[in-house]
Amino acid sequence: MNIANNQGKKLGEKFGTAVFCLLLVVILLSAIPNGTADDWVVSVCIFLLCVCAALRIFESFITQRFEIAEPLLLSPLFGILLLALLQLMLSTGSEESLANTRIFSSGNHFETQKFVLTFFGMILTAEMLFHYTTTRRRMLTLVCLVLTVGVGSALFGILRHVFAIDDNIVLKTLVGNNAGYAQFINRNHFAFLMEMTLGVIVGLLLKAKLTDGIKLVCGMMAGLVLFALISANSRGAIVSLSGLGLFAVFTHFITRREMPDRYGFERTGKVTGASRLKTVAVALVVTIMFTGVALLTIVFVGGDPVVRRIETIQSEMREFEDNKMQRSDIWESSWKLVERHPISGVGFGGYGTAITAVDSSNGTRSLQQAHNDYLEVLANGGVIAFGMMLTFLGLVIFRICQQFNSRSSLRGAVSFGSAVGIFGVMLHSVVDFGLHVIVNALILLVLVVLATARIPIDKKA
Repeated sequence: MNIANNQGKKLGEKFGTAVFCLLLVVILLSAIPNGTADDWVVSVCIFLLCVCAALRIFESFITQRFEIAEPLLLSPLFGILLLALLQLMLSTGSEESLANTRIFSSGNHFETQKFVLTFFGMILTAEMLFHYTTTRRRMLTLVCLVLTVGVGSALFGILRHVFAIDDNIVLKTLVGNNAGYAQFINRNHFAFLMEMTLGVIVGLLLKAKLTDGIKLVCGMMAGLVLFALISANSRGAIVSLSGLGLFAVFTHFITRREMPDRYGFERTGKVTGASRLKTVAVALVVTIMFTGVALLTIVFVGGDPVVRRIETIQSEMREFEDNKMQRSDIWESSWKLVERHPISGVGFGGYGTAITAVDSSNGTRSLQQAHNDYLEVLANGGVIAFGMMLTFLGLVIFRICQQFNSRSSLRGAVSFGSAVGIFGVMLHSVVDFGLHVIVNALILLVLVVLATARIPIDKKA
């Protein structure tokens, strides 16, 4: 009996490794075609993720271990999914239904169905990543995945930007005729990926005990990503980049410890109130210095186009441009929508339909997103969904703080870098909607796993 159990366990481990590799391949491939913006690409991506989930369930039958990875952390996401299902089932999807009921309504059944399927695929992906990321080797594999996707996209974007290679037939197949950056149809969406990638690289450079050769490679990757991020000429990205850098520098000094020993474990020492005060003071000084250097770098690398776009940030809040409403007008209309449906919102995916009732432009402008993911969650899911989102963020932050205390410098560095990338996304989401792009959402899930997963520091395989 024990022999059979051991054989089943070994078979399950091999099968699990294969599923983990397939999952990584799906995430990697999702970054290639047009930034995963087309509906058919999204559908194929979600289908493949569900195939991976089915194989994950089959592995459970092999190993006779039926359990959900990180149920507490993922429970707020399941709550949002349940809310979307209720919106789908308890309304007719018409505008009249949306106007007559204030709870569990959806103004667009088709878009809510798309959200349910897509979000369910995201939850399955998160569970699988948590389930399989249990060793240091797999943690490093995920780090390599993020760097491959991010640095590869940055290099492709720079090639398009510098050499104007858009006339190539193969490239047109991948990116279409868009005027975005790299494979993305929107330069702001590209910036989300760069911010997450840069966060991981910064974490490794600041926290990990690396050899000189690896430091050089990481420095080159950081320079490449930074150049691509600035040359993408996104105002939201420039502001988020500055905030990301400030957060990284300040948090690094606050959480800094003694240098690790040759085995990569931290040497602990007594921390006094004076030393903490000194640490905070140093962190503030270095952060201020970093701000100056960052501004000079942005102006020098980006040149006049970036400077002009920074100068237009204020006008962006009040003027019309390119037949689109400016953010202040969009936010005002979105808030009116929240006031009409404060409890459970207008239905996930129903924003574009419901906003027409409170559109301050009287229908002369097209509104599909709130250009603020927090406000859009509040509009789509009301205070119920917003509370679940805050609960999820709170659990993630709590787990990240626990990882900062890891005795392994490598584990702490990966968690710190992932936290920096997550912070960049959170900051940029105030003015853009880059997480609507599947590849960005998938990479964010990878960062959440890297930042919070409980990985035994002595397990390498």
